[in-house]
Amino acid sequence: MHIKVSNVMSIILNGRTTIPKLVREMAYAIFEANKEKMNDANTVINDDIVSRQSIVIREASALGVDKDIQIILIEGADEAVARAKDMFKDKDIKESTEADVFYKKIKEQESNAASGMGMIFG
Repeated sequence: MHIKVSNVMSIILNGRTTIPKLVREMAYAIFEANKEKMNDANTVINDDIVSRQSIVIREASALGVDKDIQIILIEGADEAVARAKDMFKDKDIKESTEADVFYKKIKEQESNAASGMGMIFG
């Protein structure tokens, strides 16, 4: 079975929940850090292994949440995400209890941005 890259992208960009079996879902973890902890968070984010993963940092308010915190998404290889979890734990930065909600909101923002780029470049 062959899947063209353009077909895979259209499935992902249109927000469909079905992903072809050839596209492997990556592990992810979401952390909440207050502004005072961002220097510690940057130490983890700049780690040689963790920094090679997909990293997204958003203010909670940008995701429609009334909290004065930064939301940090680390998405990638299982081992790297596990390493990030251990390192954040050592820095006393907790994994979010609302990870699924934040993940969905971040992916919606990315999808909306990608759709806008498609309209620009047609």
